[in-house]
Amino acid sequence: MTELDTFIPGLSADLITEYGKNIQYKQLTPGTYDRTNSTATPTPKEATIKGVVEFYKQGQGYAAGGLIEVGDLKVTMAKQHFDAAGIEPTSGDKLGIDGQWHNVINVLPTYSGELIAIYEIQIRAG
Repeated sequence: MTELDTFIPGLSADLITEYGKNIQYKQLTPGTYDRTNSTATPTPKEATIKGVVEFYKQGQGYAAGGLIEVGDLKVTMAKQHFDAAGIEPTSGDKLGIDGQWHNVINVLPTYSGELIAIYEIQIRAG
């Protein structure tokens, strides 16, 4: 652990709490396996987590074959907020912003040294 790891994650979480907006985060976990009908019923984990929502700017991955499509959004969220909700963000999750649901396309961690401070989450309407 570095000196920044004791300071930056808390600062990031405080700033996002103060300046971010409420976002509904939904994650489906595999759930328990039912031997009777040979199925696993997904169990949803849901939480309201603060985040900063931005549009990607032209040139940030829009090149031919790029992963970012026009209309995608970037949401910055603090790892501490996910830890408090008991959720580890991953692609395939859903984010609800202003009544519209988006699919999580990519999750990129930003480290403050040895530890993750924030996640940059790419989402797409759908």
